[in-house]
Formats: sequence, structure tokens, C-alpha cells
Amino acid sequence: MESSIIPVRFYQIISRLNSSIELSVRPLEPSVADSLLTQDVPGTTVAPEFLWGFIEAGPNRYRIFNCYSGYSAVAMQSPPFQQEKVQQAVWQYGIAKQVWEYNGDLFISTVNPDFVWELEQDTAPPHPLILARKTGLPNQQFRLKEMSSQLVAAAQSAGS
Repeated sequence: MESSIIPVRFYQIISRLNSSIELSVRPLEPSVADSLLTQDVPGTTVAPEFLWGFIEAGPNRYRIFNCYSGYSAVAMQSPPFQQEKVQQAVWQYGIAKQVWEYNGDLFISTVNPDFVWELEQDTAPPHPLILARKTGLPNQQFRLKEMSSQLVAAAQSAGS
């Protein structure tokens, strides 16, 4: 992966544990703030709930928002705690719990760098995305697949 992400580019966030699992918002609640982020298996076409925009917020730090809902990934509690579910909420400037560090594998809390995104495996799909203490295990590792602006536009128009 490149050393940095160019601002306002769009990506699919894919689990390194299982490459057929991608980060999405719960499709039945795309416009509800506080709904959970989940890991699920996408369909054969790129759907907007599986697309994520990255806006640079500092070195290797990003505001990450869903292309379907427009809401940002957030740890609702501050400081974050073990097994807290990652949710989505309206972006609020200056709120650190809505900014994430990405190091090429891990999405790290900027409020408490001991906590990272983790794919919860003890539940039936779609699997909730939670915060957990950093171990570096595959269920905490994610890769990004950059999407072209044409694919993003097509997915957004298909979802509206």
C-alpha cells in the first residue's frame, strides 16, 4: 500500500481474516445515526453501503464516512472501551473519537491507541465491528481497495 491516502478518495474496507467480508452499514438502517458498522459479504456489484470515503485529518489520520449514509465511523464512548461497537454518527468537527489512524493494517483509535477495530466473530453475519485491545491478529487487520470515481458515482446513483 502507498504511504499515504490522498484525501477524499473512496475505498472498500476488506477484512484480512476473510477477503470476502467487507465493512458496511446495516442496509436496513442507512440513514439512522448510531447504527452499527458491520462486516458482511457484498453482492456481485459494488453497493454504496460498502464504500467508504477517507478525508485526511492529520498524518495517517482520517475521517472515515460511509458513501450511502454520509455518516462517519465513531466510537460513541470517550474514552473507548473493550468490546464497544463501532457506530456511525453525524460528523462533528474537532471530535477525536471520529478520527481514526490507519497504518496499512489496523484502524486505531486516536483517543486511546491501545484500541483498534476488530471483526467480532462470535455472532452470526453480519458481524458487528467492535473496538478491542490491539493484538494484531487477522480479525483486527483490514486492507483497502481503492474505487474509481466512476464506480463510486454508479454505486451512489444505484443506491438512491
